[in-house]
Order: sequence, then structure tokens, then C-alpha cells
Amino acid sequence: MLCTLWHLDYLRTEFALITNKMDEKWPHYDKLKRLLHPNTSLDDVFVRTCIPVLITYDSKTVTNFSSKTSEYITEFEKEVRHFYSIFNNKSLPSTLRIHIFFVPLKSKKDLVAELHKRLEACQSI
Repeated sequence: MLCTLWHLDYLRTEFALITNKMDEKWPHYDKLKRLLHPNTSLDDVFVRTCIPVLITYDSKTVTNFSSKTSEYITEFEKEVRHFYSIFNNKSLPSTLRIHIFFVPLKSKKDLVAELHKRLEACQSI
């Protein structure tokens, strides 16, 4: 099966949100309604799955350089290629495509703390 069990509830909830907004006059309405039915296997719904993955990390390169020099670019490329190779060497099903977005940071801990502070501020509104 393409999707693991923990994805099922999430996907079915998302399907319910879509189903309630579908236009019955749309030419593909009947086919989409059948695909989104709770009794339809997710293997029938998805032929391929594309998953975006955002990876933030403390970067030695970002920490060690203060400007975009040729040395910075070389080191940065080496660092990202290293992390990419870790993922690239995994054997995944051909029906699964992963888009990896690396976000190198000087301090991931500082970013998380700032985001948490802003979230708390929004919650108090």
C-alpha cells in the first residue's frame, strides 16, 4: 500500500473538505467523487505521491562566513551535496517522489525560539 496508516485519517479528512466544495456541474465531478469516497482504496486514488520535505539545520558554512565569497559558495555546495547524498542513496518506491528543500541556518534553535514567541503572540490576540 502506498500510504501508511497514519496518513489515512489525514487524507480522508482532506478529502471530506474537498468533497463538500465540488461543483456537481463540473465534467469530472462523478469520477472525483468516486475516487474520494471513503471505501475507495488510496492505491486507486494515487498512482504517484510527491512529498515536499523541508530540512532546517545548523550550518557550519553559514556560521563561518559573513559574505557570499567563492569559498563560501564552494563550501555551501559541498555541505548541501553531502546532505542530499544521504537522501539520494535511499531506495524508494518508483511511485514516490520527494522534493527536498534544505534551509541552512546559523542557529536553528534561535529560529524555533523566535517562531514560538511569535506564535504565542498570535494566540493572545
